[in-house]
Amino acid sequence: MKKAIIVPVLKKGTTSNVVNYRPILLTCVASKIIERVIVKCIYEYDHLQNNHLLCEIQHSFMTGYKLA
Repeated sequence: MKKAIIVPVLKKGTTSNVVNYRPILLTCVASKIIERVIVKCIYEYDHLQNNHLLCEIQHSFMTGYKLA
């Protein structure tokens, strides 16, 4: 499911210079949906906090979490 087609897209500049391109990954729609479901389960059910998988300093991307 994690296989993707990589398509180079021109950012700016000349088309002959490889540095002017950025890679875009075209992935399967089903894998994107499954990823969203898994992430939702992990965050909604507080799996990370309940199982102590994150230390206290890893809070910057946790929604609604404030440092005490």
